[in-house]
Amino acid sequence: MVKTSTNTGCTRAGFSLLRFGNGELGSSTAVGVFAGYKLKRNNFSIKLDANLMLINTEFKGFGQTERDEKMRFKTTPGIGYTIGRFGAEADYDLAGDWAGVSLYYVLNK
Repeated sequence: MVKTSTNTGCTRAGFSLLRFGNGELGSSTAVGVFAGYKLKRNNFSIKLDANLMLINTEFKGFGQTERDEKMRFKTTPGIGYTIGRFGAEADYDLAGDWAGVSLYYVLNK
C-alpha cells in the first residue's frame, strides 16, 4: 500500500495577546489581530501572517519609569506541526522584535 501525502491550504484569522518580560528592566504587552494563509502537508505546515498590534512598553531604570505605546504592522512567517487537534508553531517577526513558540488546540476540524 502506498501512502500519499495531502496538501491543504487555508486562510486564518485571529486575536493575539503577547507578554514579554516582567523583571526589573521593564515589560511589553502586545494586543492585536492577524490574518494569514497556512499551507499544510500531512502534519507539517508553513504559514505567513499579517498582524496589526498595539504594543505597550514599560522601561524601568534609575528610579524612573517610562511608558511607550505604538501601533505596529508585523509580518510573521512560521512553521508548525500538528497531531490530531493539538499543534505547535514557531514564528519570527520579520522586523526582528521577537520570535515565538505557540501551543494550540484546534476547535474545529
